Amino acid sequence: MSEKTVSTQSAATASQSADKSRMLSIIAISLAALMVLLIAIVFWRMIAIGRDAATAYSQPSKSASTQAPETTAATTEPAAQESPDMTLKQGREKLSLLTDNSLCQGETDAAFLIDFARLSEEAGQWDADKGAVNARLKELPEKCGETYATNLANRLRSASTPSGLAELVSQTLSQAGTDKRPAPEGSIDIEDFYTPSGNIQCAFDNDRLSCTISEYDYTSESCQGAPVTYSISYDGTAKQSCGTPVTSDSGIAYNTTVAHGGLACTITQDGVECWHEASGKGFKLSRSAVSTF
Repeated sequence: MSEKTVSTQSAATASQSADKSRMLSIIAISLAALMVLLIAIVFWRMIAIGRDAATAYSQPSKSASTQAPETTAATTEPAAQESPDMTLKQGREKLSLLTDNSLCQGETDAAFLIDFARLSEEAGQWDADKGAVNARLKELPEKCGETYATNLANRLRSASTPSGLAELVSQTLSQAGTDKRPAPEGSIDIEDFYTPSGNIQCAFDNDRLSCTISEYDYTSESCQGAPVTYSISYDGTAKQSCGTPVTSDSGIAYNTTVAHGGLACTITQDGVECWHEASGKGFKLSRSAVSTF
């Protein structure tokens, strides 16, 4: 091979190597530029996210800003209703509609009448209001019946009843209804009691009388040997439950009758018998048996 040929081949090889090097350099520069661009994009995005979060944190929420005036209104509103005259006015309006709106629940109507009579007496307005109250005392038993009338009368014969209302009750409701089984004379007015054995404990509350028996010989499928509570409401409905047992700190002797708010119980060595005076319904509870009537 001639020297000229060898020289030509060497020059070609050198040219190819230079072209390859330039190509690799271009690729490397392109990749580096792409990486820089990607890093810049990521960095910019992180800055944008952080700025948005800071802005959201620094601005109060729309719901918070709209709730503030409502809270202020709720705080200041009761002060505008403190007027005794306005309260009495509202009571008079409710009294005028009591017969029409009554659900024939003696405890509810009695509670309202007691509250209204107290407000009226405190305002020195009882002489002006007692006529309307007396009218309701006559209308309500006619609408709601005998059992309601007795329940209402019993509820209104309370130590918390204002004197003016108590006088109306004695005059107007004295003949309202006849108890089928009134408590005997000499009955003790007590709110809770337990028997001498401690096995039965009873309590009167706002709407019922409940008695719990801890130990018994019969089978109670629902309570499975746990304490059983029997109760009778002021409308004469009796039922059984296995919930929280009744407790009392007041012991009562055998052969004693207690009565409270139209409900009564007689305590003997045979057990406790409780009943609703107006309807005569109730239950008898002892270690050996239980029955309702």
